[in-house]
Amino acid sequence: MAQKNKIIQLHEEAVRDPLTGLFNRRYMNLLAEIEFKKTKRYSHPLSVLMIDIDHFKNINDKYGHKLGDLVLKHVAHEIKNHIRSSDIPIRYGGEEFVIILPNTTKESAFILAERIRNHIAATPIFVDGMEIRCTVSIGASSMEDCPETFEELVNNSDKKMYLAKQSGRNRTII
Repeated sequence: MAQKNKIIQLHEEAVRDPLTGLFNRRYMNLLAEIEFKKTKRYSHPLSVLMIDIDHFKNINDKYGHKLGDLVLKHVAHEIKNHIRSSDIPIRYGGEEFVIILPNTTKESAFILAERIRNHIAATPIFVDGMEIRCTVSIGASSMEDCPETFEELVNNSDKKMYLAKQSGRNRTII
């Protein structure tokens, strides 16, 4: 039993980001191709959200990395609280997150993205008597955009996320 628990623990450490508890990018790369092929084969909808914390470098510079880590945990917590059990939340790297949304149209992905974005903006983080607020910019893409690969689907979301940042931040672009 102890050996089985150790194997489970090692698996979790291999597929999860230690700070946020979300899946890591390596696991996304394994899972994504399977999900993408299944979606194409059965003609199910699939969407991807790319989420980036606005002005995260300024937060780290002004308040330190310890508070920056709390902001990352806060955003991850809000993501987990607003998605379905079938959705796949990933810490993509740094202050970026990806959510793979099986059986989700672009319109439904936009509604979810806005719910997450608005809730993050409206929910402060309290640390040592300080109230810290953050916002996120989100790009959404789907199989409706006709990507050839999962990587292209993620890249489409990434481009739209950067467009959201260029358009003033704290918004979702589909």
